[in-house]
Amino acid sequence: MEILSRYRTGSGLAHIVQVSDLSRSGCMLHQNYSALEVGKRLTIRLDTIGPIDSIVRWKEGLKVGIQFLSPLHPSMADHLAARFGTLGPEAAA
Repeated sequence: MEILSRYRTGSGLAHIVQVSDLSRSGCMLHQNYSALEVGKRLTIRLDTIGPIDSIVRWKEGLKVGIQFLSPLHPSMADHLAARFGTLGPEAAA
């Protein structure tokens, strides 16, 4: 599953990212640059869902793993799976 999404940090500026490895508890972001650091809080919008409060849990180059502060509601996860494909396992991002 890959979704073109937006996130915002405290600055309020929106950043476009590619989302993959989506589960109810988090996802991985791919971007052309990354100012996100481990521990940084952000909000992300997935399709029509969001903003979702999240935190950066890991970073490897331009890949960033985020954890949603509250897992996606099952109906939201079902919507995303129907639109973009199967969600990943429940492991944290």
